[in-house]
Amino acid sequence: MIQTFVALLIVALLVPAPAAAEPVTAAIALALGGGTAAVAAAGFIVRLGVSFIFSALASALAGKPAAQRPSGIKTDVTTTGGVNAESFILGRYATAGNLAAPPYSHPNDGSVPNQYLTYVIDIADKPGVTFNRMILNGEYITDWQASDGDHDQEGVIENSVPHVFLTWHDGTQVAADAYMMANYDSYPDRPWTADMVGAGITYAVVTFRYNRELFNSLPGVRFEVDGVPLYDPRADTTVGGSGAQRWDDPETWTQTTNPAVMIYNILRGIALSGGRSWGGKVAAEDLPLDNWFAAMNECDVVVSLKSGGSQKQYRAGLEVAVDAQPSEVIDDLLNACSAEMTEFGGVYKIRVGPPALPTYVFSDDDIILDRPEVLRPYPGLEGVFNAVHADFPSPAALWESRDAPPRYDTAAEAEDGRQLVADVSLPAVYDQRQVQRLTKAWLADSRRFRQHSLALPPEAVTLEPLDTVSWTSVRHSYSAKLFEVGELSDDPRTLIQSLSIRERDGGDFAWVPASDEFDVFDPATAPVRPADRYLTDFTALGDTIEAPSGALRPVLRLSWDETLLHETESIGFEIERASDLSDVASGVIDNPLRGKKTVRGLMPNTQYRVRARILGRKPGLWTGWVTATTPNTLLQAMDIAEEGILSYHIDVPDFASLWVDQGHEDDRYARSGPFTYADAPASYESERVIEVSGAAGAFGIVFGPKFDIDPAGETFHFDYEGDLDGGSGVMFLQIQASTKGRKNFASGTYFSSAGGVTITSTARTRVNGTVTIPAGYRSARVQLVKGSDGTATVARFGRLAVYRQNAEKKIRNGNLPGVKIVNLDITGDKIADNAVSLGGLAKATAGRKVGVDTSFAAKIVTEIDVGYLSEDYFWTVSGFAEIRGDTSVGATTYFGLQETIYDPGSSSSAIGTVDSDASDAWKKVEVTQQFHRGGSDYGYAFGLHFDCDRTVAQLTQNNVRRVALVLRANPAK
Repeated sequence: MIQTFVALLIVALLVPAPAAAEPVTAAIALALGGGTAAVAAAGFIVRLGVSFIFSALASALAGKPAAQRPSGIKTDVTTTGGVNAESFILGRYATAGNLAAPPYSHPNDGSVPNQYLTYVIDIADKPGVTFNRMILNGEYITDWQASDGDHDQEGVIENSVPHVFLTWHDGTQVAADAYMMANYDSYPDRPWTADMVGAGITYAVVTFRYNRELFNSLPGVRFEVDGVPLYDPRADTTVGGSGAQRWDDPETWTQTTNPAVMIYNILRGIALSGGRSWGGKVAAEDLPLDNWFAAMNECDVVVSLKSGGSQKQYRAGLEVAVDAQPSEVIDDLLNACSAEMTEFGGVYKIRVGPPALPTYVFSDDDIILDRPEVLRPYPGLEGVFNAVHADFPSPAALWESRDAPPRYDTAAEAEDGRQLVADVSLPAVYDQRQVQRLTKAWLADSRRFRQHSLALPPEAVTLEPLDTVSWTSVRHSYSAKLFEVGELSDDPRTLIQSLSIRERDGGDFAWVPASDEFDVFDPATAPVRPADRYLTDFTALGDTIEAPSGALRPVLRLSWDETLLHETESIGFEIERASDLSDVASGVIDNPLRGKKTVRGLMPNTQYRVRARILGRKPGLWTGWVTATTPNTLLQAMDIAEEGILSYHIDVPDFASLWVDQGHEDDRYARSGPFTYADAPASYESERVIEVSGAAGAFGIVFGPKFDIDPAGETFHFDYEGDLDGGSGVMFLQIQASTKGRKNFASGTYFSSAGGVTITSTARTRVNGTVTIPAGYRSARVQLVKGSDGTATVARFGRLAVYRQNAEKKIRNGNLPGVKIVNLDITGDKIADNAVSLGGLAKATAGRKVGVDTSFAAKIVTEIDVGYLSEDYFWTVSGFAEIRGDTSVGATTYFGLQETIYDPGSSSSAIGTVDSDASDAWKKVEVTQQFHRGGSDYGYAFGLHFDCDRTVAQLTQNNVRRVALVLRANPAK
């Protein structure tokens, strides 16, 4: 009797205090502060009846299908306000976070106000959470790059311009965000101050650049992150692991996705700010590390994937609010690794995945026969399943809840006579292949129905819940069949162990990727945007249109297929010159349904290239460049209206006199002072002279016609011969310039020649000089003056010519009104056979080659035919050329004017002065002649002739170049 008592006492000392143990017991809830125990521990000492033992699948369902936690992420929309519970992240997970303040924007003025929008988002109320990916408006941002500004990264790059900027603060920061301080330190409502550091808080500063196409509302964001660092005892050398981690030094901890490590940390307690703690307060010695190391290692077992590669067997992640029950979070983590946990005598143990190796072996002979033995071969229908559906937060679906491939057991379904589906949510699992492994194992494990309640002798006292036993039974046909201990109690008087066991098989957790893993198609999460539109059948064709004057203008005719366009859209186009790709024109076509557009204002005989695109809410793609050449539509007579080309816009040859060629004898031009046109005295080279009259000692003044001058300033050359009649005196030429145009000519400033060129003689004198008009004047006129000095009453001006002194003989890039002559050289082949009325050009046949004229040993090179004249006309004909002789044979080239009178009896004669050149260098020569013709039925023609002192057959174009002829006629007065 005493021996028995001593034996019982020894056992009592060796065995933990009497308690009932079951997966996730009430004792765990007490340890975590999650509630009160439902049954007093003492109640299990005398309870020897059958206890209901759950399979892993039943534990996942655990009597709460209606209240089961949804599988999607906890914070799926960025929250606002100051009443949200603190939170932190375990493992890999996603969160939209909590706005730390209402959105900011800047700048608040300028051409684009509020161009930048900024969020400050609280990610976790603990340090150490790191950024992995960001979701913006339903898409992962994939083009992050380092930012040069106050942000760390920038992305969503369109046309080389970033539109999203991110700075990540992991809770270790010691200063306020630089971007917020730079842009919002003086914000009117909520200035960001230097003390807004957020120490110990993981937060993000996200800035968006305004772009209507990208953001048509406030952007929605979500962050995929890796959670807070946790303590892994396997990496702590001081507790039997290997590594530098230490429980009392969080700086040594690392991030993890191991669910067993997470549960271990929750049981010991997770530190919060202010010295608080969330979770349990379980001592390290109550978490036997041999058990927990095995569980953690089972989670980290590497499994192969069907697609190649591998991954750890069980991973997890969660966003944890500090107002959540720790036991609920542990439940989610246990499901993530198919684990069970028990508390027995204040000690917490865990089993992950398949059953452990047996720690106790028995047979029918070892069972205590005088104690009840109960077999439960089948559970109730509510505990039978032949199919599993599971949902989980899927990163491929932006961390929204998605269904994993369902798992069916068709043989079991036939056996059960119906489909019995278990619906499971796995909020802590983020990989569909892991979900597949769990559901396959659970479905197979749930078909292990057999449960026993029996009593074993005292040597089974070492058994604990979740231990595996091996039973060989003749009665039940078991051969070393494995069972897992679910509930256990002992009798302190006899030490008989009463336990409930459920059949298990490690093969249920076997995984063959090639046959067990289902292929999963993850649909794209990005919005399906319409394809970029493209303008079809776009063409360009060079053509002409008729102007109101009847002249033709070069144009490009654009056309396209309008059938797929909408009336609210438009078309943009660009035109470049093909030769140098310079911009020519661009515009918008507001009525695209016409299918065509005519583009005007182009140069003739020019190749252009054109492209176009649709302009809608989002511009379409540009078409390829298409080329077209405009027709060679040159200048026509109707293109030049009166005063259409201002004289100072044309660099003219030296012989073009601003006095004579402007038609001074025409009554349209104003003049003052008495003057007459008279026959020149015999000593004069000209045929007519202008006589300016005035009383002795008084001025006599004549004004010539007004003409335009270059506002940038011009120099004019004058040449005339003259004399004073009737006594002594002075005569001279000057130019009066006005700051207004010809039509609004106002009394202006007088400019004389350099050195003051005058004539004071009564004998014919030839003078010439220059007059320079400075910048700022727009029009001018020539003034002939008889001075007020002396006794002379008449001043005669003969062979008068006033012309612009220009270096080049071409039309300059002037400001020509309308589409006139721009930037073109006029040569002999540009204007031909244009019929212009008298007072202008008349039937000019240009570019004849020099040849033989048997009548006069010369050839008319350029001829102007004025036809029959029935009225008297005064004529001025001017010729210009460059000639040279030939020293090799001693020949001299002559140049002069030729007049032909025809019908009846055509005859020709040389008129005016003949110029010559004997050297073989080019010489510029000119001749001008004034004379009176008309009043008869004779026809007249005038031209340039050349001859030389050798045989005319030797005269070639090598002796003559740059030929021009100008003829002006005014009715005789």
